[in-house]
Amino acid sequence: MTVKKAKIGVYLLPNVLTTFGLFAGFFAVILATKGQYADAAIAIFVAMLFDGLDG
Repeated sequence: MTVKKAKIGVYLLPNVLTTFGLFAGFFAVILATKGQYADAAIAIFVAMLFDGLDG
């Protein structure tokens, strides 16, 4: 019985997407404190997309 070794990207991808989501959320907070609410809303939407993609 042989066990195929999974590629490292399979395990790394959800973590990368989570990290991007965290950065987008942090960026949204920074934008909101500067009064740029429309841009903050876009950053929150991007964070939601990354959160949905990583499962």
